[in-house]
Amino acid sequence: MVDYIKPSLRLQPAHIVIHVGTNDLKSSEVKTLTENISKLCDEIYNFNLKIDITLSQIITRTDSPGINEKVAQLNNLLKDLCEARNLGIISHENIDERGLDRFGLCTLIGQVVVSWQET
Repeated sequence: MVDYIKPSLRLQPAHIVIHVGTNDLKSSEVKTLTENISKLCDEIYNFNLKIDITLSQIITRTDSPGINEKVAQLNNLLKDLCEARNLGIISHENIDERGLDRFGLCTLIGQVVVSWQET
């Protein structure tokens, strides 16, 4: 994950929104994903401590049996991470199964109303 963000960091942004973990959720443990996201935040801060970081929680999905349990677990850990590290968080609790396509994935990109919560 760290290599993918380096080009964006070179642009010296004031704020970064991170939406990661969705693709790895099927094959990785929730704790491992959380640790990797935390390490990504560390790398961003190593580059510039003044960058504001916001984590985007995982959107519900139904493409795999039991996946939403992992989504809920990861989203809870991301919320805890944001609270512990004073990061912003974007919740997607307003997206339910009605916003998923026939494959069980979100199709509402560009139509999602995001609720913002300051930390």
